[in-house]
Amino acid sequence: PFPVSFARWFVLGYSNSGDLVYDPFGGSGTTAVVAKQSGRKWIMTEIHEEYVKIAQKRIDDTLGALF
Repeated sequence: PFPVSFARWFVLGYSNSGDLVYDPFGGSGTTAVVAKQSGRKWIMTEIHEEYVKIAQKRIDDTLGALF
């Protein structure tokens, strides 16, 4: 997975609280988790089903169930 510190640097450096963060290559959901924890709205997309499942579990475990 993408380092949380790297995602946090981008999210905090290039957006403000309440902004929408879009991650077109969502992977394991690191950017989505950091965005939510930092008070941002988020959208992520991922083409590979295996990563979608990993991201959904990670997001659910960290932020609570989405669906």
